[in-house]
Amino acid sequence: MKKRSILGPRDISIFYMLQLHPALNSKQIAELCFDDVSYETARKRLRHLHQSGYMGAKTIERKEEKGRPERVYFLNAKAAQALANSKNIPEKAITIGAPNVKHQEYLLRLAQLHLAWQQTAKKEKLLSTFTTKRAIQSDDLDHSSKAMPHADATITFTNKGAEKQTISVVLETGNLRPTRHWIPKITALLKTNLPILVVTTNRDRLDTLRKWTWPMLEQAGLSHERCMFMVYEEILRYGFLAISAYSTAGNAMKIPA
Repeated sequence: MKKRSILGPRDISIFYMLQLHPALNSKQIAELCFDDVSYETARKRLRHLHQSGYMGAKTIERKEEKGRPERVYFLNAKAAQALANSKNIPEKAITIGAPNVKHQEYLLRLAQLHLAWQQTAKKEKLLSTFTTKRAIQSDDLDHSSKAMPHADATITFTNKGAEKQTISVVLETGNLRPTRHWIPKITALLKTNLPILVVTTNRDRLDTLRKWTWPMLEQAGLSHERCMFMVYEEILRYGFLAISAYSTAGNAMKIPA
């Protein structure tokens, strides 16, 4: 028999994060939604919500610290209904069910980028939002996010000069091909007139993507700084603003914060 659960604001924030990120492990949810309490408190609440029928979960091969199997959570119909009622999001726009196993690693990596940006924004005292493409259709998002279906995420923040900035984020997983995937994606993003941050798997891949992007910027008559390139692991280790990005021409530059 499933346990009953009375939902609070924090529970709704968990469901909302699972709308932004269709797969999150317990540690990621704890960092996103339980930063004022212990990890054990967060883990117990997640387990209670799952046992109460409010979230789906499955165990994956990756391991957490202390040797525990890693559990990944996702929204189900009951949680989607609660989220729709609380956030005024159309229920049909909320994705439910376990993510495709082929997309699981990508989704968890995108969530780690969210956490890395959240830490950067807190350290630099930036007012900001990190929005994933899965939430673009939600009614509570601004129109700048809705206009960018080809981005994996968008980061919107007010910089130290009191200027509002929005950056399109592309998380490259190493399997994109130039003609079939890369050129259509970047061409569409260039039409938004927003800076593009490409996060790559490693330095070699960064150089390859720069070379693919160069002729598109040249043809459009755009600055080589319009596209910035960074390495995923370096962002997680040092933060978004502590390391250099690279322009399409290979010059070191900083995110305009």
